[in-house]
Amino acid sequence: MIAIYLWEIAKEGGAFSFPSALFALLMTLGASAALVGAQTADNQKARIAIVASAAIFVIIGIVLVLSIGIGFLLAACVASIAADRLSESIS
Repeated sequence: MIAIYLWEIAKEGGAFSFPSALFALLMTLGASAALVGAQTADNQKARIAIVASAAIFVIIGIVLVLSIGIGFLLAACVASIAADRLSESIS
């Protein structure tokens, strides 16, 4: 997704600037949080990481809805479903 975002910026003639670097960093943080949540054995910590990932993906998805935001909103939905399933297994 990060490569697609940066490719879209280059395709539209935009220069790589601070806002685009910030979004690239947020995308990396969201993906990393989802990966940590998937690899963590402790369900409570995994749920926290996945909820953080979903929150980041929602923010990015809303801001970038006109270009590649739909993919991030779908990723947030999937992360929310995963967090819900983890919360059921914790209880």
